[in-house]
Amino acid sequence: MDFVHAATENHRPIKAMLMRIKERGFKVGSGFLVVIDGSKGIHKAVSESFPKQAIIQRCVWHKFKNVISYLPEKHHQWFKESYYEALESGTYQMAMTLLSKLAKEVKIINESAAKSLLEGVEELLSLHKIATVKKDPRLIKYLRISLSTTNCIENLNSGLRRHFGRVDRWVNSNQRSRWLAAAALELEPRLKKIRHAKKLVDFYEGIQLYLKPINRKQLLSS
Repeated sequence: MDFVHAATENHRPIKAMLMRIKERGFKVGSGFLVVIDGSKGIHKAVSESFPKQAIIQRCVWHKFKNVISYLPEKHHQWFKESYYEALESGTYQMAMTLLSKLAKEVKIINESAAKSLLEGVEELLSLHKIATVKKDPRLIKYLRISLSTTNCIENLNSGLRRHFGRVDRWVNSNQRSRWLAAAALELEPRLKKIRHAKKLVDFYEGIQLYLKPINRKQLLSS
């Protein structure tokens, strides 16, 4: 839909890009899910651009990598199994219970790892919240792989790097942008559908339910 050439993931150029998308007629409807890698700049840009419509989902893979960076290698497999067991839970409440328990166990090994796990944990479970208010735990099973990680965009980025990753001299920024746009258009026909795409109708209904304040309040108090 768009891209921006910036030195860092600062929220200002990202927000400007999102504003361009809105100006071109991007319709957000009653709400939508935004999957991010945890970047504070992206988070701030999305929150400011779509304060009432955007539901932010933290990438569960990036969270996993962050946590194990604090843990000795001998604990990696144990943490991975426990972490993904929690994320496979059919409700928000169960997932949060298991992650909280896991954080206490991790804290014994490394307090920084536990803090990393709990940082942004509510957004780590956005998909679970939507499925819970929709009362359809199957949404987690069907859509978790596609909608709880940034793999979709990471796969596109990998394809772009294959096209011009070895280029180390650009005439100017416009040339780089033209190459990126051309490569993205070439890759587009090869992009795969979201797994179980037919469930997106139910998922969107869940988003609409979740964005009602009364449902969010009941969810967090249960």
